[in-house]
Amino acid sequence: MLTYRLWDTRAGRAIGRFKGHQNTAKNFIRCTFGPSESLVIGGSEDGNVYIWDIETGFVLQKLPHKGLVYRFA
Repeated sequence: MLTYRLWDTRAGRAIGRFKGHQNTAKNFIRCTFGPSESLVIGGSEDGNVYIWDIETGFVLQKLPHKGLVYRFA
């Protein structure tokens, strides 16, 4: 299963994983922090935008969108 991962670049290791989105074609799908940096927001090939809690990694919301979501402006 593919996941978004939050990395500690100083330690060189993943410190968080965010699952639930779909990326089967191995496209480069981006994610970003939310306005308070307590959220991670990411696109998906299933036509949804996912919002995760950064501390727990749980999906807080799944927002429908028409078509694939690769990046945010």
